[in-house]
Amino acid sequence: MPLVPVTNVTAAAGNCAVDFTPDGSVIDAVRRAGAVLKRSWRFLAGALAVAALLELTLFNLPHWNSLQAGPEWRPGAADVILHDVEVDPVSGAYKATDKNASIELVNLDRPVYSLYLRPVFLNEAAVQSVELRYDDEDSTGRTAGSVRLIRDFDRSGYIAPILMGDVSRLVIRFNSSDVNADLAEIAVNKVIPLRFNGLRVVFAAGLAVACRLFAKGRLWRVRRRPGSASQRLLNTASVAGMAGFLGLGTVCTDVFGGDPGGVLQAWLTTNGPDHYSRLVDALLQGQVSLLEAPDPALAAAANPYDIGWRAGEGFWYLFDTAYYNGNYYIYFGIVPVLLLFLPFKVLTASYLAPRAAVFLFGAIAALFLYLFWSRFAARFLPNLPYAIFLAGAFLLFGGSQLAFLAWQPSDLEMPMAAGLAFSLAGLWLALKALDRLYGRTAYLALAATCLALAVGCRPTFVFSSALFAVLFWQALPPAAVKPDGKLAAVGAPRRLAVSRFESFWQGLGEGWSRLCGRLAANPGRLAAIAIPYAVVAAGLMAYNQVRFGSVVDFGASHQLTVTNVGAFADISLPGQIAKAGYGLFAYLFSPLDVQPTFPFVTVPTGANLDGFLGYYYVWKPIGMASIPAFWGIALAVWAWPELRRRQPLAARLVAVALVIAPVLMVVDAVGGGLHPRYEADFGWLVAFSALVFLAVASQALGRSAALRGPVRTAVAILLAGSAVIFLLIGVVSDFNWFEARNPAIYYRVVDFFKLW
Repeated sequence: MPLVPVTNVTAAAGNCAVDFTPDGSVIDAVRRAGAVLKRSWRFLAGALAVAALLELTLFNLPHWNSLQAGPEWRPGAADVILHDVEVDPVSGAYKATDKNASIELVNLDRPVYSLYLRPVFLNEAAVQSVELRYDDEDSTGRTAGSVRLIRDFDRSGYIAPILMGDVSRLVIRFNSSDVNADLAEIAVNKVIPLRFNGLRVVFAAGLAVACRLFAKGRLWRVRRRPGSASQRLLNTASVAGMAGFLGLGTVCTDVFGGDPGGVLQAWLTTNGPDHYSRLVDALLQGQVSLLEAPDPALAAAANPYDIGWRAGEGFWYLFDTAYYNGNYYIYFGIVPVLLLFLPFKVLTASYLAPRAAVFLFGAIAALFLYLFWSRFAARFLPNLPYAIFLAGAFLLFGGSQLAFLAWQPSDLEMPMAAGLAFSLAGLWLALKALDRLYGRTAYLALAATCLALAVGCRPTFVFSSALFAVLFWQALPPAAVKPDGKLAAVGAPRRLAVSRFESFWQGLGEGWSRLCGRLAANPGRLAAIAIPYAVVAAGLMAYNQVRFGSVVDFGASHQLTVTNVGAFADISLPGQIAKAGYGLFAYLFSPLDVQPTFPFVTVPTGANLDGFLGYYYVWKPIGMASIPAFWGIALAVWAWPELRRRQPLAARLVAVALVIAPVLMVVDAVGGGLHPRYEADFGWLVAFSALVFLAVASQALGRSAALRGPVRTAVAILLAGSAVIFLLIGVVSDFNWFEARNPAIYYRVVDFFKLW
């Protein structure tokens, strides 16, 4: 039985009781939160004290260790042997003259507790990698590992190597293909400064307080209440936080400078030509092919799509475009260009940067993802605890791969973010239509328009329309009404079947009859969804016909990309089946890499593309089974019958999601390859299914007073923890643009979460 509505839910925090009755003002919510902190001041003070103590001890171990080193030692001329390094006579800095240069410190004969290196960078590069080797009492040629010296991050110059015994020789090797910095200062056993990170102290204490409020305050008892001002405030802050995280990704993965207005302009616009600005210029000239003329060698080539041949010839060409009949084309979706990039150019005379478009569409997708989940939970899970509802929203956000797209915002990520935005907006509108007594047809038409436009962003989003079909069917009356007020029959009466075979075909025929009856009884609603799909489909087919001479050719077979698309297309049917199976297995079961430092969880490095496996891209994806919350799908054996009995429409939506998710895995594997980016197509479907099963399980087990608290706490932590895994993977994304373009900021974040 569902949970009984509760009028007043109390949360104990220390010796404080806080009423969670829905209120009418944000001021009351803030006042209650203040009461919690005021009456829990002892715990808060204790948490701050413990966090400060940990900051001064555990996070500063190298400082206390360096105090044991004795006097600081700086090498003189007799203590240094230089290999491809010279000393600047004016500054005294060590200047490498070759990429394999090294500085050998001899005559140490002492334990080394710290090593200080002060770099002076020579160019725009912001990182200089150095490798440390040493001889001690037991062995020679030991390695202490590689470290990175970071511009504008002084702490990177203080190195605390773990060395064994007295060191007699220490070698500092410039460990990079290009030398980016001189070493202006070298000091052994210099005292490492004591550092106190107040933000980390507040973070640790706040985390402890949040855990106490969750556990002691029984926050898992608080039901979701749409009328609660405090919950509305927290919901708004959560969605804003999602959008802010996406915006932070588009900023941290590029370098901006100058005044704030200049920074905004640099973020919003682009000067250099990219794929979308080229397409905008072409459209303004009245053509769909790009204005650049391809090299004549492409037209003369027997197979211009052979990347080996192109590399051997050495001529310039537009990479990652579609080449056909002597012209370049953009094979990415045209809809975002027509709706955003082209109007922006016409109105501002500037080109919109893809990173800004990724943020805009990503923020819209995050908003509608929350709205869809909110309406679904209100309709089908009315007694869902608020903590699980909120954690579930973050899981859906993570599973959508929006973070991955925003932290590597380029041409490829933009149509995926746009497709997600339109798909989720359409599904929210369709779900909203079910609750409308008036205007349902208009909402269905808007939903169909959004879902059709999603296909124009990325064709794989056509599968989202399968969810829309379930909702549209629910929105149709079961039968037409005759003038005499009686229901008209929508199918022939069932006859007794003489065999299973006949029963199957009889059921299939009756289902088709009911479908035709419902559609015939609702011509207005049928037209409302058919017209948007037909208009968008006609436009896309005409666009494909003009470009490639075929209404169904989106340009995939004409790409100038990282592999030979001709060989890709020539794979036999058994090869295609094997490739589909390999891709499905990889998308389901690829493990994640776990490491002791930030970001703690990453996607493993992909396979070597030189060993052609029949894919455009071979990059290990995020295995769905690697996400703890997705294990909730295993509860389907138990939760499915209850969900189907109590909420049949929700059960049908989950069933469709679980069917199309693996289908999309196969389609992406066969049509493109293996890449975490592609999981934007289906990751949110898997997250949605797992979330529903976990919610049903938590509600069912919550009927037991003994299990209610532990189960709901575990489910909330599982959902939130899995969301964090997705966000951490998103920060480093594919090639870790964050580290490459803003290393000082990146390594400050790394430093925030490590002991040293």
